[in-house]
Amino acid sequence: MPEGTDRKEGMPFYLGAFLAVALEWCAQARNAVLQTQTLQALETRVTALEEEKKTLECQNKAYQSTLKQAQEAKEKAEKQLAEAMGFQADFYTQEVALQVQLTGLQDLVKADAEVQKDLKDRCYEFFRISQCSSAKEMWDTLEVTHEGTNDVKRARKHTRIQEYEMFRMRKGESIAEVQKRFTHIINHLMSLGKTFDKEELNIKILKCLDISWQPKVTTIFESKDLASLTMASLFGKLREHELEMNKLNVQESEDKHVRSIALKDAKHKSKQDSSDESE
Repeated sequence: MPEGTDRKEGMPFYLGAFLAVALEWCAQARNAVLQTQTLQALETRVTALEEEKKTLECQNKAYQSTLKQAQEAKEKAEKQLAEAMGFQADFYTQEVALQVQLTGLQDLVKADAEVQKDLKDRCYEFFRISQCSSAKEMWDTLEVTHEGTNDVKRARKHTRIQEYEMFRMRKGESIAEVQKRFTHIINHLMSLGKTFDKEELNIKILKCLDISWQPKVTTIFESKDLASLTMASLFGKLREHELEMNKLNVQESEDKHVRSIALKDAKHKSKQDSSDESE
């Protein structure tokens, strides 16, 4: 048998060694290829992650820009709302001041008219008694002129009583106006001999008010002091309640106006944002 031959396998020894080395080289080459492919896949993944990172950074910048714009828009809307509320308060203050001035002028006009009327009445009084020859004749003339005869007094008394029984608060009338009309009727009736007690007058006043006053009327009835309460004190309580209701109505009106302005600003801003997005 030749030298260098594996008797058992039937091939030369060096061929087996060469084959083992070749197989090892093939395994190493295959591992190198796999490592290269894995490295390339990792590099591709890293590149994709870097691109995704850049995309997220761009989206974050856009989000931060949008958030900043929204914050600026919010601050602008709050500023506009504050300015609108300040303008509303100034307008209301000016309106109240003008109303006070107008009321003062109206009072002056009424006072002047009353003075003129008083002067005319005094002139008429003088003309009525200028032809009288005695003081008694003057007194009788004035008495008949102002109070009338007994028949005239009875007719006037019946008329005033009917006015008293039919007395009701008018629509949109203030408590001061009600007090003025009611006191006028009561004074005329008392001058004609009619008498009233406090409780009767107070009950009449409360029953003449419209339905919006029902809660306050019920409260006053439940207090059970109508017999001792004067008419002036009762009207004072009603005027206090009227002022409170007016304040609440003014506050409610202001709140509605401010909410309306804020809603209009929000709608306007929304339209502007929609138009900007469409552009």
